[in-house]
Amino acid sequence: MSKIWEISGEAPKTDENPEKILNEYASRLKDDTDGKFVGLVTETIQEDTASATYALYIVVPALKSYMYRLIEVNSQDLVAPYPVELRLFAKDPKYHKSFYAQDAKSYRLKLEELIKSAATKAILVHLKTLIEIKKEYSKE
Repeated sequence: MSKIWEISGEAPKTDENPEKILNEYASRLKDDTDGKFVGLVTETIQEDTASATYALYIVVPALKSYMYRLIEVNSQDLVAPYPVELRLFAKDPKYHKSFYAQDAKSYRLKLEELIKSAATKAILVHLKTLIEIKKEYSKE
């Protein structure tokens, strides 16, 4: 019997995959914060629409591994993942905006912009303060 299924064509560039890129940024969080925070990426796939949602969480080991969802990325097609929609989650509603990236380059630029934003810095400061408060109370 001959093959009826064949894998052919140009393979997509894995370094341009939205989930892989998000994981790259998540992995840098621990080093950039001297281990205070750890990045975690989750994936949810909607089988009926072939769409995917990736979420970047800030995990705080000192606070019983508390998880703060920072960025969510929505891809409408697993086969052709771009464009993607990015959302930054922050307490202040003025930071709740959606952004679109048409390709891997614009996606990386937008991720860096969101990670370096005032909203993200404020979240990290708040979480660091909670860690310090916990340390104070645990000494007593």
